[in-house]
Parts: sequence; structure tokens; C-alpha cells
Amino acid sequence: MHCTSFGLEAKIAASLRDADGPGPDILALGSSLGVSDDVVQQGMDVLASLNCILESGGRYKLSKCHTMPLPWEIALGLETKSMGRRVHLFDSLPSTQDYAIDLAKDADAAGSVVMALEQTRGRGRHRKGWVSPPGGIWMSAVLRPDLDVGTSTLLPAAVSVALRRAILTSLGIETAIRWPNDIMYGGGKVAGIIVDADIEAGVFTSLVVGVGVNFNVDIALVQDVIGTSEKAACLNNTPRGALLRFIRQFLVDLEDVTEKVRLNRTDAILSEWTRYSCTIGYDVPPRYGGGTAIRLDPDGALVVRQGSDMLRITADPTR
Repeated sequence: MHCTSFGLEAKIAASLRDADGPGPDILALGSSLGVSDDVVQQGMDVLASLNCILESGGRYKLSKCHTMPLPWEIALGLETKSMGRRVHLFDSLPSTQDYAIDLAKDADAAGSVVMALEQTRGRGRHRKGWVSPPGGIWMSAVLRPDLDVGTSTLLPAAVSVALRRAILTSLGIETAIRWPNDIMYGGGKVAGIIVDADIEAGVFTSLVVGVGVNFNVDIALVQDVIGTSEKAACLNNTPRGALLRFIRQFLVDLEDVTEKVRLNRTDAILSEWTRYSCTIGYDVPPRYGGGTAIRLDPDGALVVRQGSDMLRITADPTR
């Protein structure tokens, strides 16, 4: 199943949403949309697979039975300039990130969002696996590529700020930021971030941000996959309306921090990241060289004290 915020099924959904009385039949829908009955039926089949239509006597009404927010709900009334104006939703994908990277080759794809109810080969940084069962939010966004390449290493921190802010604003839940790309809750990892960028001749040719949030998933399944080296966390029992608020809020905040990075107005991002960091003042894992985290530099590098030495560690998104 693949549906969008701009395709036929979205137009049908809008017609059903705005309909009075018992709702239109197939013939009336085809007439209002200027397409054949067969084409309407194809769109209705997609809506039926999402369990979001009600039928009575050959007439149809829109329902909100599907457990996940649908593309046209996300895009409708979204207060952004471009982010989330086009939303693709799949019942299953190997990776939303890989799909969005391919989508980013289209010059008109900026602001597009790709979501999946589940990922079969989700991935994090350095292509590490990320378990993505139904219930969570698995999404990738195509950003505008006119960012200065020199600021690209700040993007993971900026996206972390946007993700933490969206969780707080939409759900009222306090979380912490762990360098370089994790959101922590109750001492466990509840969300992760990946940034993929392609650069040619010093210019971005594509820039894609992916996030995975453990909403309404089996924590035992997540824990089994990551093993005993790290604790998992989940935000279970999150209602559908809250998921919709979260997605919309994240897209607003993502556009906000990306624009600030583009304009090099990053003081507030650095301040917010530092305030809610659970990295500063603590030991850095051996895989990053060890030592104690001191601060985040304006370019997103983490400054670490190792004995009498000060070292900078970067999370380079360039692939």
C-alpha cells in the first residue's frame, strides 16, 4: 500500500470529508473529480485498505479508523513553508531513508516526507540496523540543499533539538539529547536520528534526515535487537491524535532549525542542545575515543577532555 497527501486517494478523502448527509457514491465522486468510475474504485480500494472509509447503501463517508495519521491529515493546515507539503505513506518499506534519498534526486522533492508503518531494513548511523515494527514513527524528510557545507556537521545536533522539542510540545514528555544522534527517556534510547548527505564540488546534491521514534512498540522486541549493551525505551499508549500532533510539530521544528543553520543563526540551537544534553559533563563511550565531554562547538563538534588534551569529535553526515 502506498498513499500520498497529493494523489487520487487524498482527493477522494477530501471529497468525503467535506460531503454532507449520507455522502457521495462512486458515480458522484467520479463526476466531481473528473475521472472514471474505475479510477475512483482504485482510490477507494486504497482507502479501504487503510480502514478509513464507511459504506452504507453504496454511499461513502470518511472515517478515522486507521491507527496511524494519514498523509492528507498531516499536510492539511501544516504551518510550514515547504516541509511536509508532500507526504508518502507505505505499509512497509525496507528503509524510508533509502527511499527518500532516491526521491531527493528530483529537484522538486524538497520538503517531501516519506513514512512507513514498518521498516524491514531500517538503519541508523554507519548502517547499523534499527528495528522498526508497526506502532512507531519511521520517517525521512528531504531538506533544501542550499546549506553551507561547513555547517553540515551541526545538523545532527539541530535535528536532535527539533525532535526533543516536538516530543515535549506535542506530548508533554521531557527527554534528553545524547550526542551525536539519540533522544533518551528514562535512561533508555527512545529515538534516533540519521542524516545522509551527498556533496559534489562543495555543494549539497541531496540532504535527507531520518528519524525513528519508539511509539507504541513492543519494548522487548526492541531490546532484543539492540542487545544488553544499551537500554531501550518506548512511549507506549500514545493515542492517534498525539501522534498526528507530534508529526506536524516535528516538521515545523525541523524546518525552523534547518533555516537557522542555513542562516548561521545557531546560538539558540547550541544553547538548547547544551541545556538538555545528557552528554556534557559525562564520559564519552570508548567507540568515540573516551574522555569527558566538555562542550559542543558551533560547528557541531563535541569537545572532549582526555587527560590534559582537548579533542574535537565530529558527526559528519556526508556519506
